[in-house]
Amino acid sequence: MKSEKLDGKKIIFIGNSFIYYGGCVDVRNPKPSVDDRGYFEELCRANGETVSVTDATYGGHHFYDFVDKCFCGGASTHEGGSDLLAGLELASYDYIVMAESGDRFGDDATHGSTVDNFRKIRRRFIDAGCRGKFVYCIHTYPYTSKKFYCDFAVSQAEELKKEGVITVNWGAPIYEAMSSGSIPGTDTSFDKNTFIVKQSAKDGYHPNLLTGYLSALAVRHVITGESSEGQPYEFCSTVRDFDDYYGKYYGFEGSTGNFREVFASPDAMLALQKLVDKYNPA
Repeated sequence: MKSEKLDGKKIIFIGNSFIYYGGCVDVRNPKPSVDDRGYFEELCRANGETVSVTDATYGGHHFYDFVDKCFCGGASTHEGGSDLLAGLELASYDYIVMAESGDRFGDDATHGSTVDNFRKIRRRFIDAGCRGKFVYCIHTYPYTSKKFYCDFAVSQAEELKKEGVITVNWGAPIYEAMSSGSIPGTDTSFDKNTFIVKQSAKDGYHPNLLTGYLSALAVRHVITGESSEGQPYEFCSTVRDFDDYYGKYYGFEGSTGNFREVFASPDAMLALQKLVDKYNPA
């Protein structure tokens, strides 16, 4: 892949909490926000790139909620039945980055398949005059949940890739680290809580700040073709306070997570960066 700098580019993230929970984009409301300052924007900034990032991610939402009218009953960020992309200049985007919800991989008798809805969203942009590139993301949930979710997500990525869609998988490298407990290049130990929050009996699946950084890293890598190795990450603790985040999202039934220790270890971060590239060949 030819290396491409993102300076001056306009990017929109479409999806749900599997993008914003770890800070890849900010958690601010109301949405959509057109001046997002999450980890992706900060990573580009650290590479000398000035980008415009739009955050159109809503908790509990699916691809089909962005096709026309939102099917949810309403949320704190919008009215039920509204168009979540209304008011945005769809033709202006250079990259449209999309990730499906946690439990929406496969066919649905009511709303259609993930791939079909991805295509419908893409058609919205194209019909508006957009000539940008589309990115399909696989996050961690298919790997930490049920195998058939993972199989669906991977097969859908392969199907869309044949249509010229850029695919990015940050779920696979993270799953390798958490399931094996170790990766080449570092003595640091990993487990599920290294990458996933544990704030309640019901939530042991959302990405934490380390995963948020790795997702931003993976997206930039597949778009630009630049290696993830040696990419900056020091800004992560400036954008989000690690200790505050840990206090909020860990501690349930004595749960712990070592994401702060991983961020503090250059060899661990380098090893994870290499793993991102391993699963996302440029």
